[in-house]
Amino acid sequence: MILLLFLTIGILHTVKGTEPAVEISYEEVTPPYMATLYSIRCSVTHMPVNSNLWLSMISSAGGYVENFTGESNRRFWFTVRNDSDSSVTVVFDHFIPQYEGQYTCVVREKTDDNPLEWSSKSVYLKYTTMPEIQDLIYDHAYIFNYDHRRLFLNDGSALQLQCAASGVPEPKVEWKKKGNDNYVIEGPLLDVPSVTKADSGFYFCEADNGIGDPVRSTELEVKVLDFFPPKMRYTSEPVITITEDLNRYWRMAMGTKMEVLVNGLPPPTVTWWKETEIGRERIMRESTSTHRFSIYEGFVIYPETETDHELFIDAPTQFQLGTYVAKAENSLGVTELNFTINAMPEIQDLIYDHAYTFNYDHRRLFLNDGSALQLQCAASGVPEPKVEWKKKGNDNYVIEGPLLDVPSVTKADSGFYFCEADNGIGDPVRSTELEVKVLDFFPPKMRYTSEPVITITEDLNRYWRMAMGTKMEVLVNGLPPPTVTWWKETEIGRERIMGESTSTHRFSIYEGFVIYPETETDHKLFIDAPTQFQLGTYVAKAENSLGVTELNFTINAAETTYTIQR
Repeated sequence: MILLLFLTIGILHTVKGTEPAVEISYEEVTPPYMATLYSIRCSVTHMPVNSNLWLSMISSAGGYVENFTGESNRRFWFTVRNDSDSSVTVVFDHFIPQYEGQYTCVVREKTDDNPLEWSSKSVYLKYTTMPEIQDLIYDHAYIFNYDHRRLFLNDGSALQLQCAASGVPEPKVEWKKKGNDNYVIEGPLLDVPSVTKADSGFYFCEADNGIGDPVRSTELEVKVLDFFPPKMRYTSEPVITITEDLNRYWRMAMGTKMEVLVNGLPPPTVTWWKETEIGRERIMRESTSTHRFSIYEGFVIYPETETDHELFIDAPTQFQLGTYVAKAENSLGVTELNFTINAMPEIQDLIYDHAYTFNYDHRRLFLNDGSALQLQCAASGVPEPKVEWKKKGNDNYVIEGPLLDVPSVTKADSGFYFCEADNGIGDPVRSTELEVKVLDFFPPKMRYTSEPVITITEDLNRYWRMAMGTKMEVLVNGLPPPTVTWWKETEIGRERIMGESTSTHRFSIYEGFVIYPETETDHKLFIDAPTQFQLGTYVAKAENSLGVTELNFTINAAETTYTIQR
């Protein structure tokens, strides 16, 4: 019975003339993919019952075996399609280098006990890719304005273009020129040692390895030109004259513009400079409290065209007057254009010894007969102004230069003086007037305006409790105006009295305002509620550079018993 069962199974699987015929076929699928993809079909004639059919591979990369089934497609790089019980198709969506190798279709019985297996012939499938051009490599000195499709070269210079291409198998690379079918340079390097204008044109490279169609790069325009040093011309006036008052010009935020058009090959670099006393100083874009600049650089549309460059000064002040330089330079040379900003003169200050003044009145100067007078007129402007000193009411009095120097003044030099600055721009500028007063200086004079001897007849205790006060007063004059101080005679000498108060000294000092240097001024020492401590002799002292004078005051009191109450 057992023998009959085995014979029956054998008959079911292998009947004479019905041995399974396993076949393998494939086709390549290239476009639109970069790598070659395959569709592989396994088919069986006389498919045994209770059997499986699959595609098997032995990889050329390490010799490992992979069976392509639905369960093995963990990365979704292929699709297994069961067309029928005796036909299966594997379509690769991603054919990686490790998939290159021997492929075989296999049929095997579904039994664990010595299953029978049949195979197709093997086919070898290669990993291939279409060519790819990764980059066109060249010296970036050929380009300008970040346009990488245009290369500009000087006549006679060298041109080298490299075509970086890849593919499996390695592609053949050729350089070609648009519009010239006879121009073919084999290899990835296009090398022209010395270009001429005839080499101008559009170039591209092609890569071909038999997989798909040849691949073509983008076109590069090569333009061979005659390079030349920078050229520059004015498009705004080279001399700028500000006829407004600069302070008003600044407050109104008016601006000044210097503008040039520049060209050259290679395209030149343009910088701006200012001439200063210590040399040229480059102007940058930033602004400071005294320099407010804006620099505009025009966009170069084409290297032979002129481009606009501007320097703008926002609300210029005296600091920005002078000469400016626009400088254009390339590898072949340098050219410059100058601009000058002129402005009507400005008088910043009148400078003199403040010992001439008093009472903070800086428009009146008082001098001793025979002393020296020096007045300096600080004026500026571009061009530099001519400065003259004049005297009001005397048209013949003209002193050229910023310095008025009188070694020894007399009363005839008294009067009103002013300086004028003129540089031919606008009207001459005139300073404020200074009154010069030549006087006979004299030592201090002082006289009493209160009694020199003060006698307190009240009981001092009551005088102190009632907070009664005592005043000493003098009138003082002199030239120069004297300084007045107050002193008290003590057992150990004179002690200066200051304006402060203490527990035993309560003083107030008053200094009169000097209206005019020859007039008398009032000076007072006031003792608030004097006690026994404040009795005695006081001195008013007036002094200037020509002398000293003093007046004494005495404070007496009737005899009394004085007790300090605390």
